[in-house]
Amino acid sequence: MKISHLIYLYNILSASVAAGLDVKTVVGNGCKNEVKYSYAFYTDNGDSCDSCTLCTGTRIGFLFDPNHKNFCIKCDEAEGQCTTFQVATTFKSPWTMKFFSLISSDMVTDNTDPGSIMLNGSMDGTTWATLLSTDDSAGSLFKKRMVKQMYILDNNNKYSHYAVKYKLKKTSATMHLGASAILQVYVNECAAQIFSDVSGLNILPYTTLAPTSHPTLKPSPKPSSRPTNKPSPKPSPRPTNRPSPRPTNKPSPKPTNRPSPRPTNKPSPRPTHKPSPKPTHKPSPKPTNRPSPRPTNKPSPPPTHTKGITCACMNVKQNDYRGTTSKTRTGKTCQRWDRQYPHAHGAVQNYPSSGLNENYCRNPDRNPGGAWCYTTDSNSRWDYCDIPYCDIPMCNPTKAPTKRPTKPPGTCGGGRTGNGRCANGGCCSRFGWCGWDSAWCNDRAPITG
Repeated sequence: MKISHLIYLYNILSASVAAGLDVKTVVGNGCKNEVKYSYAFYTDNGDSCDSCTLCTGTRIGFLFDPNHKNFCIKCDEAEGQCTTFQVATTFKSPWTMKFFSLISSDMVTDNTDPGSIMLNGSMDGTTWATLLSTDDSAGSLFKKRMVKQMYILDNNNKYSHYAVKYKLKKTSATMHLGASAILQVYVNECAAQIFSDVSGLNILPYTTLAPTSHPTLKPSPKPSSRPTNKPSPKPSPRPTNRPSPRPTNKPSPKPTNRPSPRPTNKPSPRPTHKPSPKPTHKPSPKPTNRPSPRPTNKPSPPPTHTKGITCACMNVKQNDYRGTTSKTRTGKTCQRWDRQYPHAHGAVQNYPSSGLNENYCRNPDRNPGGAWCYTTDSNSRWDYCDIPYCDIPMCNPTKAPTKRPTKPPGTCGGGRTGNGRCANGGCCSRFGWCGWDSAWCNDRAPITG
């Protein structure tokens, strides 16, 4: 309920108290009620069956959560007799349902929408009255994804039991539902009834919970001014017939016969014959016979990872990964993102810019566990992938780079062993001299630090 509606309701209650109305008696327990749920599967003949089940990870409470995007039912395609899913809602206090609303799922394809929907009401749970019956054979039940569809009911009776039947389409063994807003319907109906009992005003629960203003019998405002018979403004001045200015007969300026300047016979400057600079014959530098530096035994640096290809950033939960790993950490093969079998999903539509290509591991929803994928194992819907984290500053903005400690320079030489290190990288003998041969190294590797 909006703030303006609450203020309006407060004013109505204040006026009712001033008039001597016992508001507590009218309101009673408000919208307090007890609700129970149950569900079952039936054949076309109304017999119960068990070849349909809720998909892995789906719970019955999801159907009544308006924020849940996908309630999944899976049936045995070979058996083919179990076609109807029924959800029965039982209220301790009966009430009148004036409207009903459903929300479509987030599935990209509408082939898994219900083929038909039926809403029934009952007082004893045995004798049922049909309140709504729809058929989606023309594909008009849910035209868009995650959109609420509202139905106005021709019902004035109170019922304690309301049952909704969802029937599968003949072309699919799986059915996906969005949410059944039956609890929201009950709250809106109850609030509208309380408002009517207190204020005496009838409102529609499926449009608003409070009127925008009091109805008045005052006529509409008078027009700003009465019509006048005054003529319209005068037209613009009439065109004049005055002649254009007469042409002038003044002659054009006379041409001049002055001669052009005389040519000059001064000779052009003589060419210069300065000789070109003499070539230099400096010899090329003499080659040096110094030997090349000896090879070191330092190990090659470890291979570096490429951000987003072989590793991903921790600060974005590996949402930046665009590599080609296609197996989970448990060895399962990933399901292609553009396929709905064995696991149906709406990831491609909900995250179009997350690089959902082929069957590569991704993290479009920024799952805290990192990159993941749907698996081709029908018993395991999804699993994490083993993608390493990039150890670079841009992936760890809060981590300051550490500096490696520098080793002290070698002080061995001149007959003194010093710290046992040679400045030239050679071996320090026990006599305090540096060299490369076995006489100095004594089966020890050179100290290169």
